[in-house]
Amino acid sequence: MYGIPTLPVDEDGYVVPGAAPIVGYIGKSVQTVYQRQEQHRDDQPFSDLIVGGSWVIEEGFWTDAELSAREEWWIRNGAVLVRGGKPQRPVYNYEFNLDNPNRVEVWRAVEQRQAREPGWVKPANGSFVPRQRTYGPPQNVARVVRRRPRIRWTRRRIRAAMLAAVWLVMFAGFWWAGWDVWHGWDGPRNAAIGAAIVMGVASVGNQWVRPKRRRRRSRR
Repeated sequence: MYGIPTLPVDEDGYVVPGAAPIVGYIGKSVQTVYQRQEQHRDDQPFSDLIVGGSWVIEEGFWTDAELSAREEWWIRNGAVLVRGGKPQRPVYNYEFNLDNPNRVEVWRAVEQRQAREPGWVKPANGSFVPRQRTYGPPQNVARVVRRRPRIRWTRRRIRAAMLAAVWLVMFAGFWWAGWDVWHGWDGPRNAAIGAAIVMGVASVGNQWVRPKRRRRRSRR
């Protein structure tokens, strides 16, 4: 759940000088707050009144029905814009907000925007909207830097690397030994088979010779 603060306007749609920002819009989204805010800047009639950037009201893991229920609750009950202040209901929401005496109807919001900016029309979907604002998140927002996880050299990985190195050494040795005998692809094929056989015999012998560990029985 997120909220967007806007500047208050009078009945003609002009900004009230010196007035504090109000809760302009409350919505739900599975995107980041910044992404959803930029979408509102593109096509909403109150986009020129957005001030200070949006903020997270509430976040959690919900189903679609639960998320819609949370949105309805916040729109009907309002959100606190400034810490210590009273909850304010949004003025530009339509759904769940028809009983709000301070709401601005959609058609009235369009008229007020046209009063502030003559000739303004809602941009078509996908059209480019020029802005004076810069793209990207605010500079005071901490960016999360994802680092690649480091490879942990466990005993199994070290053993696998050593076995691979031994196999390569034996493969090269067999190939060099049969250089004068094997021709064409017979050399690498027979060398690979020989190295695999030696590694297999050594592995079986190691398992046979290694003493079995006794399991410790827990005392009750």
